[in-house]
Amino acid sequence: MSRPRITVVGIGDDGPAGIEDHSRAAIASAEVLFGGTRHLAMFVDHLARKVDLSSDFAGALSLLEAESSEHQVVLASGDPMLFGIGATLVTRLGAGRVKILPHVSSVQVAFARLGEPTRDVMTLSAHGRELRPVLARAMSCARMAILLDDHNDACAVARALLDAGMEDAEAAVCSHLGGERERIVRGRLSQIAAGGPHPSLSLLVVLRDPVEVAPYQRSAIPDEEFAHRNGMITKAEVRALSVAALRLRPSDVLWDVGAGSGAVGIEAALQLPGGSVYAVERDPAQVVFIRENRVRFRTPQVEAIQGEAAAALTTLPNPDAVFVGGGGADLPAIIDACTVRLRPSGRLVLNLVAVERVAEAIDRLRGWAPELTQVSVARGVAIAAATRLEALNPVYIVAATKPGA
Repeated sequence: MSRPRITVVGIGDDGPAGIEDHSRAAIASAEVLFGGTRHLAMFVDHLARKVDLSSDFAGALSLLEAESSEHQVVLASGDPMLFGIGATLVTRLGAGRVKILPHVSSVQVAFARLGEPTRDVMTLSAHGRELRPVLARAMSCARMAILLDDHNDACAVARALLDAGMEDAEAAVCSHLGGERERIVRGRLSQIAAGGPHPSLSLLVVLRDPVEVAPYQRSAIPDEEFAHRNGMITKAEVRALSVAALRLRPSDVLWDVGAGSGAVGIEAALQLPGGSVYAVERDPAQVVFIRENRVRFRTPQVEAIQGEAAAALTTLPNPDAVFVGGGGADLPAIIDACTVRLRPSGRLVLNLVAVERVAEAIDRLRGWAPELTQVSVARGVAIAAATRLEALNPVYIVAATKPGA
């Protein structure tokens, strides 16, 4: 016998009055009714046993995962598959056990109210989530809707977007859409950031000029575009090869150890719209450059950390990839600290200039089948009416993949 399906019903801010007949019938037949405190209050007279998702979400999920002969109905906001519990249940239980009866989403209502098309809108969620990956994705979007909560509210998110380097774009805060308390506040991001407060049941719409959107997948960014000191920067050609050697995926966590001005980490971050870069640098003057470059290139997913690598790395999440820019006499210890924490199949890439350091690195990574490449670059330099080639210092790139699944 097949297991009974769980029905997830989307509800708008107007409650039962706004739902369709088939959704109303599903709720009426429920023997167990799951929902947040706000949704359950809309059905206070319903005779079903009620389970409050707001008070014990994990416990409620366990009940839903268990086999039951009772008809279980879950109440959700708007479209349950748009960052909602519907998607969670389908992932955990399989589509065969979950039936979705969606309501119109708040994003659809918001853009209808604003008279804006939705064909190219990116929907992001800061609801119960870390904000930094949301900011990173926002930098590559021209038109977006960001779902909010009490902590990541409209003012905080608008301010964070501006701090990350976004222009003062047109924006709107849309609250309680479809309900009696519906409110829409339009303005610029700076006005939203300075205003408020806004209800937690809100979303932030941002409408940018497409020419302002930060370009992703840039490679070999010219050295002069970065804030740096006295030529102390990984040169563009070496940087491009090093980032390529990391073999990054869009949501990876990258450590940039000995980050200098942050050029490698910044260029890598442009390939990590859903990831994070932790740029560790002991020189406080260089940390200033990292933070300036983070704003300049609109890469809020880069976090600058001042300190010695041995101490700083202990507080960071395990990386999917690690870049080490030098290391000096501490190189063996840095390699050991990175290899222990690197996830299986993760990539470790080092830039070295001294042959002695290359030997140390190869020895330390002997069981990882390390790859060694020497990069020699000569750039054309004008001289009178001609051009000569001027060689840059050769750099060794050592790369290795951590064994494992």
